[in-house]
Amino acid sequence: GKDRVGVGAAQRVQEFPTENLQADNGKLVCIACNCEIGVKKSVIALHIVSGRHARGQERLEKEAKQQLLVRESFLEGNGEVCLDAYSHVQEIATTITLEDYQNARTAPDDLPNGDAARQEQLQERAKACVGPVVQYIRRRFHHVDSQLYKAVALFKSLRMFCPGKSDQLPATVASVNQLRQFGALDNDALIAGLIDELPAHLVAATDYNAVLSQLQWWKLQEHLPRWQAAVKIALAIVPSSAAAERVFSLLNSVASSLQKSMLEDCLEATMMLQYNRGRLLI
Repeated sequence: GKDRVGVGAAQRVQEFPTENLQADNGKLVCIACNCEIGVKKSVIALHIVSGRHARGQERLEKEAKQQLLVRESFLEGNGEVCLDAYSHVQEIATTITLEDYQNARTAPDDLPNGDAARQEQLQERAKACVGPVVQYIRRRFHHVDSQLYKAVALFKSLRMFCPGKSDQLPATVASVNQLRQFGALDNDALIAGLIDELPAHLVAATDYNAVLSQLQWWKLQEHLPRWQAAVKIALAIVPSSAAAERVFSLLNSVASSLQKSMLEDCLEATMMLQYNRGRLLI
């Protein structure tokens, strides 16, 4: 269409929501190409059909998908997964709900053969198809009646056990009481102990050394026995069943048909050695 006089960068970003444009102090910046472009609609139209922009868009999509895979893999890991699970879940939700729905763009971009109007029509159709799925995911994670709502809320509350985030998410009496939503932590004596040690915990967390892992840091906090006890319980909470499934898979390889007569103690020791290979302190 014809360029309108007085249209700013912010308006152009809204007119081209799937092109990774950003308004920066009145200037229009293409994130995909890492460059500034003019705000005239004709200039933008030429830019978004350029090969440079297409390559930049493809790079951003690959990076977004890679981040999604990294975060999904993290949630299937071992160790202190529960302490950072909530932030990873939130990043996954953000990636899924991007305006252009990454997985819905490929076909609409390839099918029109340069027909911009047809491309936009197909993109809108693709987003309309994906939209209900995205809304379903949002409801599953954020609606109070959802089965996953309590789990998400629990992992959100467990962030207080992350010493490196104490400045952003300082523990409070209210947040400590929220731990009661998890049965194993719903203990009057434990909650009271956590509240008693809360001032000392906040002081200790301000001196967190990033060189140490969170687990290593907690092992050194012997002056916070209740918090150490609560962390041990929290670390037993896993966001997925992947770790348990890996144990069963390992069991199949360790206890083959040739080891049917293996004694229980021997099997247990063998499994522990195999599962913790590379992590044993000798």
